[in-house]
Amino acid sequence: MPEQKKVNNQDSFNKDVKTYGYHLFSLLKKWKIFPLALLSLFQISSTSFSQQSFDSLQKKLTSVSGIEKVDLLNKLADATNRTSVIKSSIYAEEALQLSLKIHYRYGEAVAKRNIGFNLYRKNELDKVEPQYKNALEIFLQLKDSFQICETFNQIGLLYWKREQYVPAYQNYRASLKIAKAKYFQRQESQALNYIGLIYWKWSEFSSALDYFTQALVIKELLHDDFETCITLNNIANIYNELNRPDEAIVYASRCLPLADKFANKYVLGRAYNNLGVSYFKKGNYDKAIEYQNHSLLIKSESMDISGQAFSLSDLGEVYLAKRNTKKASEYFLKALKLWQTLKDSYGISKTTFNLGRLSVEEGSLEKAESYFTLSLNEAKAHNNKKNITAAYFALSSLYETRDDCKKALEFHKLYSVYSDSMLNTLTSDKIAELRVFNEIDEKEKEVELLTKEKKIQSLEIEKHEITNRIFILVIIGGLSILFFLFYRFVKIRKLKMLLEEKNHAISQKSKELEEANAAKDKFFSIIAHDLKSPFTGLFGYSEILSTEFDSMDYEEKVKTVGYLKTLIERVYTLIENLLDWSRIQTSRIEIAPVDINLSHEVPEILALLKANAEKKQITVSNEILQQMVVYVDNYCFRSIMQNLISNAIKFTKPLGMIIISAKKKNGFVEICINDNGIGIERELLNRIFKIETRHTTTGTADEAGTGLGLLLCKELTEINGGTISIQSTVGIGTTICVSLPKAKTDLSNEQQKVD
Repeated sequence: MPEQKKVNNQDSFNKDVKTYGYHLFSLLKKWKIFPLALLSLFQISSTSFSQQSFDSLQKKLTSVSGIEKVDLLNKLADATNRTSVIKSSIYAEEALQLSLKIHYRYGEAVAKRNIGFNLYRKNELDKVEPQYKNALEIFLQLKDSFQICETFNQIGLLYWKREQYVPAYQNYRASLKIAKAKYFQRQESQALNYIGLIYWKWSEFSSALDYFTQALVIKELLHDDFETCITLNNIANIYNELNRPDEAIVYASRCLPLADKFANKYVLGRAYNNLGVSYFKKGNYDKAIEYQNHSLLIKSESMDISGQAFSLSDLGEVYLAKRNTKKASEYFLKALKLWQTLKDSYGISKTTFNLGRLSVEEGSLEKAESYFTLSLNEAKAHNNKKNITAAYFALSSLYETRDDCKKALEFHKLYSVYSDSMLNTLTSDKIAELRVFNEIDEKEKEVELLTKEKKIQSLEIEKHEITNRIFILVIIGGLSILFFLFYRFVKIRKLKMLLEEKNHAISQKSKELEEANAAKDKFFSIIAHDLKSPFTGLFGYSEILSTEFDSMDYEEKVKTVGYLKTLIERVYTLIENLLDWSRIQTSRIEIAPVDINLSHEVPEILALLKANAEKKQITVSNEILQQMVVYVDNYCFRSIMQNLISNAIKFTKPLGMIIISAKKKNGFVEICINDNGIGIERELLNRIFKIETRHTTTGTADEAGTGLGLLLCKELTEINGGTISIQSTVGIGTTICVSLPKAKTDLSNEQQKVD
């Protein structure tokens, strides 16, 4: 009977001890004691930073300054924070000092966050929070959503490490909310992963799997293989916790081909470790040993001391299950040595406990008592209630085996007290924290619901406002259309009236053009006749000279040549006038106005015509004594004056008189040529400037004319900005007045100033 009781107690002892086997998450409960394990679990960087990239950045550091240098220092600090805390701290501190010097707020915040993470790695947790909080404050001021999201996640990790799961959860949720709103998928997947770890901590495996699965989907979409492996391992651990090793093997196996390509072998070592645990649970100890040895080799190569200790402990568990106490003792002792090197109280307590179990298996009860006592003392020194409870139960079972009922009962009572206390504490803490989690979730849902309701109300208000705006716009649009139609009606009416006026003007102009063309046609027929007549004479006289030159006497020859000369002069004058007139009509005459002093120019013109006047004994009186200046083209002025004075001489009887005078009149100079000649009939006077009624009259001495003189004078006067007028009485004489623009400089005034 006692033997049977001993066996039952031993089975119970072994069963209870197995519950304290390898559970990575349970060990991490006390990560204040071993930060390296925590850092491995919460690996953030998705890719390793190559030495080549690091060297390139470090080389560039000597050639930059200011903001660029701060950013580069922060990048180097971030790149080295998992390989060398000392280097990372140096870079981050230099970045901070330079940022403060140049007042670069963004660089200051990133530097403080890097400093915080390095302090976190060194387990100086009291110094971490101020750095993170200062960084977060600056990022909030800068409204940098990405950095805010990152910092919330890191603050959450700090609270997690302190086992303050409520503020950790709140920070993760804050990061998750921003990440979803801003589509920061990498940060979203990390926050989901961290929230899953919180539910894992409290054995809420269903919720943990839900969050891990959401994180996994995003990481796979981003093709972030490193982070994908981390979450695959987390899911594998959950299934191992649930004692569903087959499903754990599926997820851990998915990690192997992805993890093998990374220089950082952390996720590969963890995957092999998970597979070893899974096969251990399946009872396939050989496979378990194979995978744990793979894991141990990888961790040894990467100098992961904490990871090696875990794998050695797991190998000890497997060999203990196989009852190979020698191998089990070898691995447990190696693990214990590493835990002692790391000064990891939890690891020391757990491994000495396993050595006690091993001693019980070997039947060395005194040795077992010694190991259990060491485990208990180490656990008490650091208030590790879980290991204290396990040690009390093991000692109670041990003394019961040795039939020391008093001590067995004493330790069992202590076990019961600690077990109940731990269970109550864990349960109450779990209930309290889960209640807080639920309250946070409920509040978020409530806020989300209120936000949606507010949004709906805003949309309703916006809808009404839009309706009102549309109604107002329709009214305004209708009025605008009516106004536009009225405006168009008025404008079309005006355009119609203008068009009618233009049509009338065009019609009138067309009529005038037709009349002008008819007049020109008639004019050209007259000119043709006038040209034909002298040429007939020229042909006739030239024929006489050609055929009868030798038979003609001297007087006849002289007379005939005189006729020829007169005819040629007449034709030349006619052609010259025609050319001038045609240039005016085709706008090919070039006008170059200049200042012309009448007292200088008029006498010169009179000198040219003096012979004609003296031939008829006509007195020409120049009464332009005062210096008056006109602003006209010189050629036009001489042509006008020569034609008008020539006409006066032509139609003045012998012994007659011609008077030339000038006066200023409204910005013009009016030049008048007055003669006491034969005059012009009223009927002819009314038509004298019309081209179609060109009239040629012989002078008082039978002088021939071209009929173009007065018409040419009118055209030349008008293109110079002047006017011409005629007053005439038959038998009394004619006065022709030409008004030409006065020069800008009045020479008479200038002369007075000089005098």
